[in-house]
Amino acid sequence: IPPVTFLLAFGFVPQVGGATFLARTDYWRSAWNLILDNPLFGKGFDSFGDWYFVYRDQLAIDRSSGLFTDSTPNLILELGVFGGLPLLLYYLVLQAFTLRSALRILTSTGNLQAKIVVVTWIGFHLQSAISPSSLALITLGFVLTGIVYGAGQSIKIETGARREQKQSNSKNRKSGAATKFVTSTI
Repeated sequence: IPPVTFLLAFGFVPQVGGATFLARTDYWRSAWNLILDNPLFGKGFDSFGDWYFVYRDQLAIDRSSGLFTDSTPNLILELGVFGGLPLLLYYLVLQAFTLRSALRILTSTGNLQAKIVVVTWIGFHLQSAISPSSLALITLGFVLTGIVYGAGQSIKIETGARREQKQSNSKNRKSGAATKFVTSTI
């Protein structure tokens, strides 16, 4: 809540019907049209600006015929424009596995640093859904993804080892009790 209060205090009021939001929706539809027209390979790295006027729809033309952008303000759509549906789907699968690790981290006890990285990773994705891509931020996103996935896998391994240790201890206690019973009756 404090970040929201800070933004509102300095005059930032999100407007779903605002001009920038409407422009973004025009860009998103154009990017999706481009992806659907070039599903296997996309149009290549940093090519959205070259094709925006070709793939925008009539609504975008009517709303602002001269408005131009060289980047989709959405990382997922940007990847689809770069490499088509294969790259887009690969990225989504990678993020789904990482989300599973992130949930494992958030539900585990302790490891505050890992939880902070997960929150940062979530913030990156929220920001990348509405902002133009930059190489530095994409790199940050992939680094965060790797850290979150790795930390989640580490917790999975630790949890599995603890579970096996508990099961082993339980079996040893049972077999120890059985051995005591047998030796005491003989």
